[in-house]
Amino acid sequence: MALERTRMFAGLRELPKYHLVRGFAAVRAQVAEAGEALAEAGIIDDASDVFFLDFNDARHGLDGKDLHELVAQRREAYELELKRRHVPRVLLSDGTEPEALPAGLLSGATGAPASDGMLLGTRLRREP
Repeated sequence: MALERTRMFAGLRELPKYHLVRGFAAVRAQVAEAGEALAEAGIIDDASDVFFLDFNDARHGLDGKDLHELVAQRREAYELELKRRHVPRVLLSDGTEPEALPAGLLSGATGAPASDGMLLGTRLRREP
């Protein structure tokens, strides 16, 4: 009986995410419509450029503010991120990756700590 109930209700686990994704799709469609209006008005070059704007920027654009330069800046940052060779494991509060210290400056373990803990080790002696 428990297995039958588990099979019957297991799909409910994914239901909240399903509805959330559908909500995002509806919002994306509305933003795309705003992008078409902005492109037709000459505020941005292409309707898809609206996805480089936040809601306040788009609102200012609908009021007539030119957004070509802002979109160009954000597209440039986007292109730069696409060239990133790796995804950082750790980000600082300002969104940057911490710089690694040269190995000679540190006498202990190096790396990016992900959780508090303890480092244990042994010292090997090759001669008495």
